[in-house]
Amino acid sequence: MLKIRAIAGLGGLTRVGGLLTSAAQVWLAVACASGGSGSAPPTALPAFDGGMLGDGHVVADAADVAGKVDASQPDVPADTTATVDAVVADAAAVDAASDAGSADVTPPPAPVPLAEFPSASAVGVCKANFTTCSPADKMPYATEQGCVATQVAGNAATLKELAAMVADGKLTYDAVAAGACIAALKETCDGLDLVTGPPPCQQMYQGSLKDGAACNFNVECASHYCYGPENCPRFCKKRVALGGVCGKADLCVAGAVCFGGKCVANVLKDVGAACGELKCKKGLYCNEKEKCAPLNKAGQACDLSGSCVPGSQCIDSGTGGSCQPMPKSGEPCSPNPFSDASVLCAAGLICFHTGGDDGTCKPKAAIGGPCTNTSDCGGWDMNCFAATAGGTKTCQLLPSKGGACQPGDLAFGQWSGCLDPYTCSSGVCIDVPKAGEPCAADLLKPCVEDAYCNFLTTMCEAMPGQGEKCFGICQTGLVCDEAVKPAVCKPAPCK
Repeated sequence: MLKIRAIAGLGGLTRVGGLLTSAAQVWLAVACASGGSGSAPPTALPAFDGGMLGDGHVVADAADVAGKVDASQPDVPADTTATVDAVVADAAAVDAASDAGSADVTPPPAPVPLAEFPSASAVGVCKANFTTCSPADKMPYATEQGCVATQVAGNAATLKELAAMVADGKLTYDAVAAGACIAALKETCDGLDLVTGPPPCQQMYQGSLKDGAACNFNVECASHYCYGPENCPRFCKKRVALGGVCGKADLCVAGAVCFGGKCVANVLKDVGAACGELKCKKGLYCNEKEKCAPLNKAGQACDLSGSCVPGSQCIDSGTGGSCQPMPKSGEPCSPNPFSDASVLCAAGLICFHTGGDDGTCKPKAAIGGPCTNTSDCGGWDMNCFAATAGGTKTCQLLPSKGGACQPGDLAFGQWSGCLDPYTCSSGVCIDVPKAGEPCAADLLKPCVEDAYCNFLTTMCEAMPGQGEKCFGICQTGLVCDEAVKPAVCKPAPCK
């Protein structure tokens, strides 16, 4: 997912890196901040944050593709599955070639052309997800292939908008910085963040607007910071230098984060060091006192999820927590639709959701393998699908536009039967219907933003605009003023 602008619809929910919330895990931070702390939003939602923004940033979790792109459609590949396979294979070949080279000399990352960035960045994020991320940070994908397809699809709309801004001369694109950004993504678990991520990621798109100029996106500004309180005019603002005093309305220069009221170097911290906005080194975690501490071993007391060594989890007995071994095959587990089912059981197993609060650890089904429901397949990139009514259900990667589908099953943590931004209707993945078109059957995405489904007519209708009568809802950026009769939509107040 990417930061772009505040979006309405679905109650602000957006799929972000594995969770439901109002902020996404893949942070392509391009939207303006409405006053942030200078750090990326929390990864708890992954965010169904819909977004990417947290303290003012917005995330766009949408899109429709998964592979290399032609120059005219920089974010939309033609064949998702085949292209993703090729991109993943290319990445593996590059890594193998790199490993075979000199251990003393690390060649600089190869430049990445604009048209290849959507797929290449997705590969970088997913490589980290399957090799670098801790269980607590891992996004819930069953396969690297499905992860790449989902990430490319989820970021396509925003990257397409950025590519258009490059074509119009509003932005410049640095292919060398893009290559360095992707290399950094493979070593971290932070997702793609163009505003507060690794310095190369902040440098690949560059705007020219000076401080004080009106703006809509962070990347339009030479400072990479477009500031404005919610629903207020936005303007480019200078970032605070390393060591400078910072507050809620500030962003620090690249490589720094606002911590304790000052911009400090954003580096991994040692045992005993203060953490929170700052992360701890490998083998450590940020405890409830916001100090870096060693991960607790099995049998030791623990205070937080993710505070135990791999292979164990923090279980609260009622009088305190202790690190206990992960449940084995056939043992009960606690399913959680907002987390990766593969981190709730011992390695190689998933927590199969049997309904309600009950689950059982078992091996996940492979692509094409038989399944009972989506939790058998072990990831949000998968769907337990029967090609024909009454036919055998098998685990399949989520389809893109035109693919056969079935609506998502919320009871088992499946939020959609198609890759974003598509919706499942009459068994086929389609574009989300616009105003004047029949509503989609998938109740999570029946109509586009700023439209709603009239369930009496089963047609999508535009939400009321400024000055129009309203019944509680209005278009994005407007509120329904019920103090007047009849109620009408008016601009939302500047906060």
